[in-house]
Amino acid sequence: MRPCAGWVGKGLLGSTLLLALAAPLRAQTVSAPGVDSVRVRANLQAQFNTTSADGEADSEWLMRRARIGIGAYAAGWLQAYVEGDFGRGRAVLTDGYVSLRFDPRLVLRAGQFKVPFDELELISSRELPVVERDPVPRGATGLSPNSLLDDLGYNARDIGADWNGRFDRVRATVGVFNGQGDNEEEPDDGKQVAARLEGEVAEGWRVAGAWTGLRLSEPAAAPEATWYHAFELAIRGGEYAESGPQVLGQVFLGDDHDPVALGDDDASFFAWQAIVGWHVPTYGTPFLIGWEPIVRAGQTRIEDGSILVDDEVVDLAGAEPSTTVLTGGINLYWKERIRTQVQVDWASFDGDGELDDSDDVALRIQTGFGF
Repeated sequence: MRPCAGWVGKGLLGSTLLLALAAPLRAQTVSAPGVDSVRVRANLQAQFNTTSADGEADSEWLMRRARIGIGAYAAGWLQAYVEGDFGRGRAVLTDGYVSLRFDPRLVLRAGQFKVPFDELELISSRELPVVERDPVPRGATGLSPNSLLDDLGYNARDIGADWNGRFDRVRATVGVFNGQGDNEEEPDDGKQVAARLEGEVAEGWRVAGAWTGLRLSEPAAAPEATWYHAFELAIRGGEYAESGPQVLGQVFLGDDHDPVALGDDDASFFAWQAIVGWHVPTYGTPFLIGWEPIVRAGQTRIEDGSILVDDEVVDLAGAEPSTTVLTGGINLYWKERIRTQVQVDWASFDGDGELDDSDDVALRIQTGFGF
């Protein structure tokens, strides 16, 4: 670990500058021919982070997200949305889809959007209780629950279609996707199928169960393919920027088909994480409307996996490498959609002696503004 007092000062200074620039802005609604209404959305997040990992720059500034989205509505049941991200030095399509909203129980959507798997991934980046979904410090060894699912292609955005239905306190989603991730063409007949069922068990508290299956062929043009599966159980409580507890708990298990993620055709994984915060509103305090202490703990474990050594797959011989992650920090709310997050992430990797088992730590300071 390195001294971080100077890093905190730099991060807070940059975050304050972004806050000053963003504060005068307001949400914008404009009109366009042929549609009932057009809604413009934006999400700006500037981040300062550090890492103790060897071979990495001690600190960095980055525009974590710089997104602009446009939603159009027509005839009371048609919706189109497109969003681009210009952060981190590149321009890329994030969301782009058309929805047919025949009824709350019958909503059909086609395009590019998030697969209905991984509750933390499905939370909008505008409302994330933690700075990063993946808490592993930059350049460090190890896999968090979110990053493992992303590496294996189970969560995040993809191209496809889904059905969404709301039935009183229950919501169901079923979708089929090309299984290649966002902005990627489909090289073969591989597909991904996902289903999610969630229900409100008490006011402000929801539980969800999800499954996804990913069909992969090796090589890509091979006629034979294998299905790999992952399952999730999640619970979530509290509302964004509302007084009281903010809770998210997740448990995952499934097939680890990727040697890069310490897996192979016979490997499996088990992962869990819990995020707990408490939103405290402030009254009579200039500028600050609320603050929120936040903690996270999680672990990812690979069973019967392998590792790539000099491009050769080496069996781990019964070892169960795991990564433990911890996060602690505070979220400061200047307005409902403007906040600064100051958090420290810690990761420890426990291997079989041949893998790096050192601990790594990261300080992350991020100011975000969304409308």
